Amino acid sequence: MVLKSATFLAFFLLFIISAQGQLCTGSLGDPIVNITFGAGANPGAPLSSAATNYTYTSSDCPNDGSYTVRNNTANCFGNSWHNLTADHTGDPNGYFMVVNASYQPSAFYVDTVDVVCSNTTYLFAAWMLNLLKAATCGTIIEPNLTFRIEALDGTLLQSYNTGNIPGQATPTWKEYGFFFTAPPGISRIVVRITNNATGGCGNDLALDDITFRACGPLLTAAASAGSVVQHFCAGEGGQVLLTGNISTDYTSPYIQWQQSTD
Repeated sequence: MVLKSATFLAFFLLFIISAQGQLCTGSLGDPIVNITFGAGANPGAPLSSAATNYTYTSSDCPNDGSYTVRNNTANCFGNSWHNLTADHTGDPNGYFMVVNASYQPSAFYVDTVDVVCSNTTYLFAAWMLNLLKAATCGTIIEPNLTFRIEALDGTLLQSYNTGNIPGQATPTWKEYGFFFTAPPGISRIVVRITNNATGGCGNDLALDDITFRACGPLLTAAASAGSVVQHFCAGEGGQVLLTGNISTDYTSPYIQWQQSTD
């Protein structure tokens, strides 16, 4: 007997959005913005002057107040930095930004981003790595960063502090981020990453993959037997009850059922 399968998928249309607070209780979509710094041979090209006021160098090991864009770093400052052989995803050709922070706290990365939809909750996140090896010097200055989301006129929309980013025995990438809601009428924002610590022994970091992901409701779908996949015999009739449940992140959402028979 020939069996055919029908898979029913539920999709929702994001109408009448009403995001709740700063916590995503639903699901996160794919990144709508993903700043990866690109990929290729060393060295990577300098960032635009609008993105940073730090001094660009093409070497592995920038001095205080300088940065570089690399796919690896090695043997920096008497081997006091971790050697990195790839970006945070493990791509040996993937670029990341290497920052030797200035002696005085300042912004080292600024970018203008189209977030597409105002009045929507997003997760803003970036991957960081403390470059200085643990116990390299007597008093280690750990990176401490503030992420600022601003309107184009400089109005602060939201900020987040990472706290001190501790050194590790082995190079360890860690994602830092927070949820924010784009206010009504704002679809372009400014991202500003500021170094709060002073320069000296430490305060050296790598930055990679700055992302924005929309926070949507959690959607669960099922057929009458409690599974999203049902099997039917060829030529056999019958009905299947489809159900869909959406979490409370949105008000008055619409559900659209789509059928695929292949």
